[in-house]
Amino acid sequence: MNFYKKLKSYPVLLIMSVVLIFSAAASYVPPSERIATFDNDGTLWVEYPMYTQVLFAFERVKKLAPQHPEWKTQQPFKALLAGDMKTVGASGMKGLMKIVLATHSGMTATEF
Repeated sequence: MNFYKKLKSYPVLLIMSVVLIFSAAASYVPPSERIATFDNDGTLWVEYPMYTQVLFAFERVKKLAPQHPEWKTQQPFKALLAGDMKTVGASGMKGLMKIVLATHSGMTATEF
């Protein structure tokens, strides 16, 4: 918690946390209904970030496609560019990792 104390947003984060997790509070939110957590830097991050990362990767394929004409003939890129999500899904984790590696490699933290 010492890290958070250095943040300008610390008082707000502390109050919000207490109000949401204190079971006697009117605004109490049970753990099963909470949809966000605090990340290491004090920001909010979705509980299931994989969905966000997948959507980011899919959009990035479309953005990078002009620089990669070979994707028009290579799966799973071909299917993704054609909007064929059934084929993208059928490519499984191997296909997803191809997409993630192609779309995340070489990016700086600022670009990300």
